[in-house]
Amino acid sequence: MDIESGRQFWSFQPIVDLPTPLVNDPEWGVRELDRFVLAKLESATLVPNSDNDAARFLRRLYYDLTGLPPTSDEVRAFVELWNGNSSLPDAIPTPEDQGDRPLLNDRGDRARQSLIERTVDRLLATRQFGEKWGRHWLDLARYADSNGSSFNPPYPNAWRYRNWVIEAHNRDLPFDQFIAKQIAGDLLPYETQQERDENLIATGYLMLGSKVLGQFDKELLTMDVVDEQIDTLGKSLLGLTLGCARCHDHKFDPVPQRDYYALAGIFTSTVTLQDRLGGPKEDESDWSRRGLGPGGDEKLQAFLSEYRYEWVKAGQKRYEAHKKIATLERQPKREPSDLSSSGAGPSQDDEALAKARQDFAHYSARLAELEAMMPPYAEAVAESQDVADTQIRIRGIPSSKGDTVPRGFLQVVAYDGQPEAPAEQSGRLQLAQWIASPNNPLTARVYVNRVWKHLFGQGIVRSVDNFGPRGDAPSHPELLDHLATRFASNGWRLKPLVREIVTSRAYRMSTAFDEQAARVDPENHLLWRQNKRRLEPEEIRDTLLQLSGELNRSQAESLIGHLPLKDINGGDAAAIDIRDNRRTVYQPIIRTMEVDVLQIFD
Repeated sequence: MDIESGRQFWSFQPIVDLPTPLVNDPEWGVRELDRFVLAKLESATLVPNSDNDAARFLRRLYYDLTGLPPTSDEVRAFVELWNGNSSLPDAIPTPEDQGDRPLLNDRGDRARQSLIERTVDRLLATRQFGEKWGRHWLDLARYADSNGSSFNPPYPNAWRYRNWVIEAHNRDLPFDQFIAKQIAGDLLPYETQQERDENLIATGYLMLGSKVLGQFDKELLTMDVVDEQIDTLGKSLLGLTLGCARCHDHKFDPVPQRDYYALAGIFTSTVTLQDRLGGPKEDESDWSRRGLGPGGDEKLQAFLSEYRYEWVKAGQKRYEAHKKIATLERQPKREPSDLSSSGAGPSQDDEALAKARQDFAHYSARLAELEAMMPPYAEAVAESQDVADTQIRIRGIPSSKGDTVPRGFLQVVAYDGQPEAPAEQSGRLQLAQWIASPNNPLTARVYVNRVWKHLFGQGIVRSVDNFGPRGDAPSHPELLDHLATRFASNGWRLKPLVREIVTSRAYRMSTAFDEQAARVDPENHLLWRQNKRRLEPEEIRDTLLQLSGELNRSQAESLIGHLPLKDINGGDAAAIDIRDNRRTVYQPIIRTMEVDVLQIFD
């Protein structure tokens, strides 16, 4: 598809908030979005399912907002109020509610709606909301605590990004700011040291992909890292498969190869990898580190300049000692019933084991001293000292270079007055501004569609990562634009959007099967019922811990940072034995070594 044709495609058209449709049964809905759903159903001569019962509805609400079930006491109290056996005064509409829903004439309906709204407000204010919804974003940001690939070192500070995402969701950081901090946090102004540190930590979004660190062709390594960044950004924020334009013009979307390399120039002008700090192979690169706290970068570089060799050496020696201990302890031990033969010695070398343990203790102590001296840091990007446009790579081959392309953005959604990349900067800040602009028709649509998917089991656009011609068309295009408009007008804040959806009548519907409706709409595109959804693996584990009384609700830093890990693929996996009862979002994600319970339920 060429650019001009692409501009006529629905997802690249400006967002238009059409009037709320007229319906035959205006009493059914409690939110404007309900009328968009009902209008589609009525046009197909369908009726919406009845409401879910109180207990099941509360369970749905708790899992969707917090990832944990309600307690039996909470269910009992909610059911009593739902059935009118206890009194609850009507809630006073908040500013975002006013004008958003028709008047509820029945006092019982008003009381029930008030109960729902109060319950939702309470759940939105819990820390568990950020843990649940932060997990959604961490999946998009390909969060992990190790690199993966053939050389699999840990990311000892990835937890800083994870916890920042959770806190950003809990304080309802506007999504446009959430985007800007992750793409260009190091370039944003700040008022306090804490704000500066958080901005740096947020750029972990660009850092967390898997990298082939042992790649001998360093230009190929650089372009692979850039491709992974562009692919992640395209799918998570724009709903486009931009990586398909690395080798040629996109086969289906209006994204020419020039646009891909206009974006690539922004990321080749950004430092993601730097000279190695040490490792088992000399050809490896390391990721960019940024110091936190006052004078963080300077203190970090001073430490590395003075102690780099000793720090790496101590870590290597501790690693070797630990590996030797693990090897010796895994050797079979003689049992009293074993038969011995003349000249046979013990299979376990006690002297070597004692020496290895002594070395391990010595180097562990020295490494702890050095790490205590080391300033806190985060894996974070930085501006390159060599900012420049990049050349098209013909067929995607790094050494086969074509025309130089100015740094920029996608032509298909270009708009008047859009920011441009300054000659002396990478262009990341301007890219963030372009993505989060109300003039960009993709960003708000893609995000509210994801939110809808998490609450209904399927998006209004079912292909949530693909809003291009090969993706699915929206089942309710007017509803999608209505929600996108509301989202932007509410300051790009997630909590009001979630509140609006989960307090709607559509969300409240039961999952009961209706044979007549299923004949007309077997895949429930028109939303005549709520979709059945399986619990996610994280929810199953967290629920079992809560029901057993073993759930530790405290926040965690790194659960593997203290372990003597260098290459998890190279024998270090034996050191990882995490027995921690915190929520699953805090458990380490080791690429190439998934947790069994999460694999089983994947």
